Amino acid sequence: MKDKMTYFDETFRDIDAFYKRLTERMFKQMEEIEKAIQSGRLQGEWDVRPI
Repeated sequence: MKDKMTYFDETFRDIDAFYKRLTERMFKQMEEIEKAIQSGRLQGEWDVRPI
């Protein structure tokens, strides 16, 4: 049986990996949206500000 510290470390490593992938996807999507706005593929009023 794994000790509590190993379980704790694995859990936080998994959470860290999840948020890293989530952040990467989020920034990629924001970049794609910004490019689409600038190229004119998306129409309308856009107030794009850096985070």
